[in-house]
Amino acid sequence: MSWVGSLFWNAVEEAATQADLSSEDAARGITAAMAPIIWLLGKTGSGKTSIVAQLTDDESALIGKGFSPCTACSRIYDWPSEAPVLRFLDTRGLGEPGYDPAADMAFAESQAHFLLVTMKVEDPNQQEVIAALKKVRLRHPEWPTLVAQTGLHALYPRDVTHPTEYPYAGTDADYGIAGLSSDLSSALRHQRRQFEGLKGPPPIFVPIDFTRPEDGYAPSAFGLEALKDALEKAGVSVLREAEQAYADSLHDDIAGKAHPLILGYAAATGASGAFPIPIVGVGGLVAFIGLMLRSLADRYQLAWNRARLSEFAAALGVSALLGIGVRYGFRELVKLVPIAGAFAGGALNAVAASALVYAIGRAACVYLGEVRKGEAISTEDIQRAFKRALDDAFDRSRAKPGTSTPAKSPF
Repeated sequence: MSWVGSLFWNAVEEAATQADLSSEDAARGITAAMAPIIWLLGKTGSGKTSIVAQLTDDESALIGKGFSPCTACSRIYDWPSEAPVLRFLDTRGLGEPGYDPAADMAFAESQAHFLLVTMKVEDPNQQEVIAALKKVRLRHPEWPTLVAQTGLHALYPRDVTHPTEYPYAGTDADYGIAGLSSDLSSALRHQRRQFEGLKGPPPIFVPIDFTRPEDGYAPSAFGLEALKDALEKAGVSVLREAEQAYADSLHDDIAGKAHPLILGYAAATGASGAFPIPIVGVGGLVAFIGLMLRSLADRYQLAWNRARLSEFAAALGVSALLGIGVRYGFRELVKLVPIAGAFAGGALNAVAASALVYAIGRAACVYLGEVRKGEAISTEDIQRAFKRALDDAFDRSRAKPGTSTPAKSPF
């Protein structure tokens, strides 16, 4: 087994033995501290969990799996759970009998960065939601605020389905409403008028309709792309970034869903490199590589063993790894031969370390995808994925001001 294969094996074994200890907790804690938090504010049944499920492509959110209590009446959803790059904070539905939201509102306000208000379009009684929002905006007028007007089909005329093209492009209260049923048009207008006088920039309204396929409305996630576009404009770009899978893995649905996980571990590595954190006697870079490789294998329903890790390392190529390292200025990387343990020294700067983890993760997806399908292992495909991911990571670091500082990663 090559020194790279031995490194990967030691990292994965360390991750397995420390799965319930500080290595995994550190990865989750670091990325959670950096991840933007979207505060879901609305009444019970207004579609909050459906929105989380659609944005994260995780049906388990609909039945509450993945949500963790953070107060007696609030819960949080980390996406992905192992190394979150985005978090959703769900407060208890406003307007419920006997519920005083003051404590939950104060907690949520101390945590959040964005507001996503949810309103069923057929419910004109939104006084509690509007009152709560106005109080928050008085203290945080700069917070981006999106309003998802949900359940559009409830006000469609009989035997009418969604329009062939999304008709709500824009942010003006009157946009795109011509041609809709009078009931739906009136309901949309009524809800929007309630936001008049709100301090700060006007909210962005995004009418959506998320249903089950068996309900007969196609598409079942009507308005999802508009919602993602609105979030990106508000500064939540990770959803779009997570969709940017490389052509190497477009045929692999698992790789696409694993992309946020790789981003999370890459960000955690960069942060731990900037602020050294003791992790069960092993350096942050090795620990996060091991945790990421183990998590990726779990998603492919495979397990790493010495043979597979040796094969992956051989396909990745020591010469390719070192060649890319020299090209991008990983001065310490060339010192790794033949002592793999030097990897744990933490000498790589934060950007380089996070880029390296990202590239290894993308290459691992190609390898695991080929193993899962019983295909011949393609050294060319694996090395291409590694090099393209590394290029992409450094392009990100150059494109975003401030990422050259040690506290930043390309993500």
